[in-house]
Amino acid sequence: MLELTLIDPHTMTGDEVEELWRKVSSQKYAFDDFFKGRPDSFVMQLFHADTLTLQLGDCGIVSLREIIPYGNANIHFIFWKKVAIREALKLVRPLLYGLLNNDPYHLKRITACIPAEVAETTEHAAQVLGFKLEGRMRKATMYENKYYDFLIYGLLREEFVLEGGTNGRRT
Repeated sequence: MLELTLIDPHTMTGDEVEELWRKVSSQKYAFDDFFKGRPDSFVMQLFHADTLTLQLGDCGIVSLREIIPYGNANIHFIFWKKVAIREALKLVRPLLYGLLNNDPYHLKRITACIPAEVAETTEHAAQVLGFKLEGRMRKATMYENKYYDFLIYGLLREEFVLEGGTNGRRT
């Protein structure tokens, strides 16, 4: 059974951090050429105060970074095992609802920057959750010595819809 659990880096052992690094870095889209092979940057982001990282069973992680209350957060999906995306993301939807509508965050939007042609599973996850393609940043990242565009996806608070067709807000 899939569960979404908060990763508290302060309670993780060194071995647990290394295992998480191994799983995340097994996905070529997780780190571009500038950060690939740099566990220090991964650990620094994991411990950063404006980062919220959750493990999706033993299939992947959902990480929200650069969280600015009443503003924006950047979301990253990394899957290292094959998973039924729609089933897995049912667990993520209430999290997004809470971030968009409740204290302490009350976010206006969540942004996903997804490397084109490299992270199809991540792009599919964003689309399933209702993110809209907003644009393309050309040649923004490099994987295996080749430049790729970033696809910019956004989810606005007023566009977010829970199961059953409501965004949970009074009209």
